[in-house]
Amino acid sequence: MSNTSQTALLKFFADHLDRIYCGKQHLVDSLPALANQAHFNDLKLAILELRDDVRNQIDRMNEIYALLKLERNDEGCVGMTALLQEMFEGIDTHKVDKPLCDLSLIFYLQNIESIEATSFQMLRLTGSKLNNEAVDQLLKENFDEAKDDRGLLLQIGKKFLALTGLNN
Repeated sequence: MSNTSQTALLKFFADHLDRIYCGKQHLVDSLPALANQAHFNDLKLAILELRDDVRNQIDRMNEIYALLKLERNDEGCVGMTALLQEMFEGIDTHKVDKPLCDLSLIFYLQNIESIEATSFQMLRLTGSKLNNEAVDQLLKENFDEAKDDRGLLLQIGKKFLALTGLNN
C-alpha cells in the first residue's frame, strides 16, 4: 500500500474510531440513569455491568489513539450521539408502564450493542491493514465484549418475557 493510501486508510480509521468513541462516551454518561429506570433487577445489574464494560472499551480506545499517535476529534459525532439520544427517548415513551419500560430498555440497548459490535468488527478489519498487532488485539477485546453484552441482553430479554408473560 502506498504512503498516500496508508495515510488515507489511517484517516478513515481515525474518523470512525472517533464516532464510536463519541457514542461510547454518550452511552457511559447515560447508563446510570437508564439503570435507575429499570425495574427488573437482572436488567438493572446488566446495565451497570454494561457501564463498566463501556468504560473498559473507552480505555482501550484511548490506548489505540496513543499507539497510533492519533488525536481524538469530536467533529462528525453528532450523528452517533443523536441516534443514541433518539433511542433513549424511545425508552421514555414507556416510562409509566414498568414492563414496557424494561422491554424498551432491553430493546434499545440490544440495538446499541449490535451497532457497537459491528463498528468494532469493521474497525478491526480496517485496522488490520495498519499492521499493528496491539491495536488489533484491543479492537478484538472491544468487539468480543460488545458481542458478549449483546448476548447478555438477549438472555435477559428472554428471561424477562418469560417471567412477565408479555410473550403470550
